[in-house]
Amino acid sequence: MHDSLDDKCPVASFVERRVNQSPYSQKEIAEMCGFNTPNMITMLKQGITKVPVEKIPALAKALDVNQVDLFTLVMKNYRPKEYEVIVKILGEPISNAERKIVRLLRDILPEGQLINNTDHYKNKIRAALEN
Repeated sequence: MHDSLDDKCPVASFVERRVNQSPYSQKEIAEMCGFNTPNMITMLKQGITKVPVEKIPALAKALDVNQVDLFTLVMKNYRPKEYEVIVKILGEPISNAERKIVRLLRDILPEGQLINNTDHYKNKIRAALEN
């Protein structure tokens, strides 16, 4: 067990910060995540227990954080080698907001245009957003 936030695993520090900022009690957060006891939230905050990967979506929702960001933080800290393989095979995880932008580009651009002209469209998007 660690004594200060600075000494804790980044995941435990993050969870503690978000739980402390949450309008929900630890009991409510535990219930939202499907944990049997609020003590699980205490153990996550203290770094005694690791965040179960299967609980990331529910915990992210309960803590009002992006589930992709929480997944990335958990995997990089608890399972870095597995995370490297996931990124190698599937690429960097993207949020739902980022996914919507990709879908928009696919809808707007003719099929294959983005793939064949990546730098051109990247520069156009950058210029449009910087103006």
